[in-house]
Amino acid sequence: MPNRIFLFLVFLSNVLYADLPHEYFIELNLKLSKAINHKNVINEIRKEEFQKFKNTGNEDYLLAFKYASLYFYDLKKNGVQFFITSNEVLKLNNGKYPIITTEANNSIANYLEGFSSEISLKYINEAIANELQYNKKSNLIPHLYHLKGKLYFNLKEYNQALYFFRLALSHYKSSDYLYISSMHNNFGLVFAKQKQYKKSIEEFEKSLSYLPKIQNITEEVLDFKYLVYSNLGEVYYDLSDRKNTLYNWGKVLDYLKLNPQKVNERSALIFNLYHCYSNQSLLRERDDLIIFLKKVYESNIEHNDEFKKVFASILLDYSFKMGNVSDAEFYAQKLNDLNEKNAHLKKEQFAEISNLLNKNIIENVNQKFDYQVERQNRKIFWMSFTFFLIIVIFVATYILLYNKRKKDKQLFVSKNLISEQQKKLMEQDLLIKNEKIKNLHLNLNLKQETEKVFLDKIKKVRKSDAENAEQVLRELYFDMNNLIGIDKKSIGFSDESSAENKQFIKLLSDKYPFLNEQELQFCVYFRLDLSAKEISVLEKITDGSVRVYKSKIKSKLGLKKDESLIEFLKSI
Repeated sequence: MPNRIFLFLVFLSNVLYADLPHEYFIELNLKLSKAINHKNVINEIRKEEFQKFKNTGNEDYLLAFKYASLYFYDLKKNGVQFFITSNEVLKLNNGKYPIITTEANNSIANYLEGFSSEISLKYINEAIANELQYNKKSNLIPHLYHLKGKLYFNLKEYNQALYFFRLALSHYKSSDYLYISSMHNNFGLVFAKQKQYKKSIEEFEKSLSYLPKIQNITEEVLDFKYLVYSNLGEVYYDLSDRKNTLYNWGKVLDYLKLNPQKVNERSALIFNLYHCYSNQSLLRERDDLIIFLKKVYESNIEHNDEFKKVFASILLDYSFKMGNVSDAEFYAQKLNDLNEKNAHLKKEQFAEISNLLNKNIIENVNQKFDYQVERQNRKIFWMSFTFFLIIVIFVATYILLYNKRKKDKQLFVSKNLISEQQKKLMEQDLLIKNEKIKNLHLNLNLKQETEKVFLDKIKKVRKSDAENAEQVLRELYFDMNNLIGIDKKSIGFSDESSAENKQFIKLLSDKYPFLNEQELQFCVYFRLDLSAKEISVLEKITDGSVRVYKSKIKSKLGLKKDESLIEFLKSI
């Protein structure tokens, strides 16, 4: 019964607080990672999780839906929504599933990198601490160290940045060529900021050396390759090495001409390349760049504000140099509008982010408090329930034990009563038998005495004369009647003995079927402890024949010479 109650308790707990297994979110993470470049697949996953939430009401499925949305939203295009969803995921999860805790903190840190590296560090530290606690061999750890290094780089703490970049490199697998290449690119950027240009160039060259090892060069790898060329060109620019600067930046420009949609991502390089051409009086190259920029600007490509600012800034400078004042005024106004728009947008975004962060902090504090209250209430409930359950089990156990003891006591009394009755019956039976044996002995003694008298009187008849013969015969008649009476008194006991002998013969015959009837009868005599002389009188044979039968029977029964046949037969 206690086991059944315990099982019911477990079942009730599972019903009230059913959580999805941690493996569910690990598998979900794997599916989302594989579909990272397929928004339609990710959207289907989101819909499935939301439908599960609608069907079951289990908030873990809502968490799964929100988590899948992080892969669906674009960080650059849907930044605010991405940030809001990341906070919702963090709040819904509330530390329940470690993989979600890490991913949500990492998402927030990535978004906040462009606004505040100090605040972003707080979230990336949470992600790293959580991952180290629950999954030290996680493949995500080197990426987290990488982001932490970037944040220190943004904060101009270059030694710290270098430390975490190296830490990330030590955690990547030897087959992760792109990530290894990325770390050497980061080393080059740090050394460039520290004006260790020789080391910087070596690291950029090392970064490029890993890329040919990557099979199936993807667009992502190509983008990164030309990013390294861009960084390498900047180092040579700082060293005033015109030839190598233009060589590396020229490679990037050629790549952009083949892929004009990538210009948005290389606005800074375009700006630097324009001024490099202008300063070096490379007018033809400068004019070709202007033609290319105008062509890109007038195309159907969607441009971000950063590219628009660079374009307006370059065209403003170019218009002044070409003496075209009206164009210069136009682009100056355009650049001013873009700056104001950008400043206003950043102000709004910063205010929105600040409000969201403050709201998130307050909600987290309230949530932790509510969670503690809920946890305490749940603890009190389960303690009360457990206490009540213990009392019920104790009472039930006591009743069961009491009833069992009561039954055992009644059974014991009944057994004792039966035992006493059986004992009394056995004692009575023994007394009766003893009395019968005593009477039999008395009768036998009396019979023997009567028989002696009977013999003496027969002798008198032989010696007496005819006159006294009639008197003696009358006496003999009287003695004969006495003997018959004694026999009648002994007949009951004889019948009992006869029944007992029959049972003995049956048992002996069943156990030793090789004994014949004569031998079985002799076994009865031996069991009664009759002497050889007594048996010889009963069977009308000699004493020696009786002893021969006895030896033969012992041999058949497998008894040794010194073993007692009488004791053996009595034990049956």
